[in-house]
Amino acid sequence: METPALQSEQQRPRQTLASNGLVAPVDEIQGSHSPCHRVDGDDSKDGEASGYSIPELPQDIWRHIHSLMPMDEAARAACVSHAFLSFWRCYPKLTLSWQMLCSKAKVGSLRRRINSILRNHTGIGLKILRLNLRDQDSSFPYINSWLQVAVTPGIEELTLELYEKYKFPCSILSIGVRNSLRSLQLDSCVFHPTPELGPLRSLTRLILRSVHITGDELEGFLSNSLALEHLDLYNCKKIIILKVSQEYMEHESIFTGSSHLRQLPECCHDHLKSVEIIGFSSAKSLVELTCYIVKSTVSLERLTLDTLRGDGRCSGENDSDYCCSISQAFLKEASRGVAAIRKYIEDKVPPTAKLTVLEPCPRCHTSTVD
Repeated sequence: METPALQSEQQRPRQTLASNGLVAPVDEIQGSHSPCHRVDGDDSKDGEASGYSIPELPQDIWRHIHSLMPMDEAARAACVSHAFLSFWRCYPKLTLSWQMLCSKAKVGSLRRRINSILRNHTGIGLKILRLNLRDQDSSFPYINSWLQVAVTPGIEELTLELYEKYKFPCSILSIGVRNSLRSLQLDSCVFHPTPELGPLRSLTRLILRSVHITGDELEGFLSNSLALEHLDLYNCKKIIILKVSQEYMEHESIFTGSSHLRQLPECCHDHLKSVEIIGFSSAKSLVELTCYIVKSTVSLERLTLDTLRGDGRCSGENDSDYCCSISQAFLKEASRGVAAIRKYIEDKVPPTAKLTVLEPCPRCHTSTVD
């Protein structure tokens, strides 16, 4: 009988690798006196009833209960019953890391255990996959095959902490995966999405940390992520300039949240003379940053705040020349950005500096397209 379980080495000194990749005590695999006996079938001896029983409930209820268990508890439960074992094959949340699977085992055992876990998982029903192999470079040749097994239509969260030379395979982002994926986090890898990738209709959260990706590549990826609400970039050194035009990304507006501005650490920039912010909005953090720049840049001569995207403006001199059309939502936020400048920034600009506010064009933007 297959008996997956996850036990700490301090509690059970004699352990081996169960068929599903998790740590299982030897007696649970070999001994007839194991506490992990079947309770959903005939497991009596000499007419004696088994000492274990579970209430008779519909399988859907048991499956739901099993899905709510932490991963280690779900694995232990699969020792008890073939029904639980079948639920384990569709367990919705897999966290695969050295800390979870091999805290004191040999290095090679992590690869074997992940192999076994994913070999025993059907991929069906998997909603969350977290794979942490940051310091396990010996496992990298196997990652692509693991992802092909685990990343299937229906997955909602994918978190990969890898190695800076590993190239994330965009091929796993099939149409079905792109339609269901809500959160993508990549740490320490190479990510080169192409414009042909296609839309990620459900993606609301994107986190990239120490990822090799260019600004153009990320812009193309974001243009396919129209539902995006949260973008977190850290130490992505190849990104020099990034244009983000998502209208539905959420931020705390200075008008809807607390109007109290936080004080940033004091730091004097003696030589900075010109600052331009393109896409200025009423986001509280952006207002705070601008106030900080005005206060700490003693040599400031020019401050330009563009409430649009910096391009597609008419000259204002030719009736046949028009600004690029923008949506009502974008125009509304641009107007809020102007109001934030007037209320929180304008009075703080020193007389030695020139403030230029680029507002929506009154001629072209009185009528916009959604």
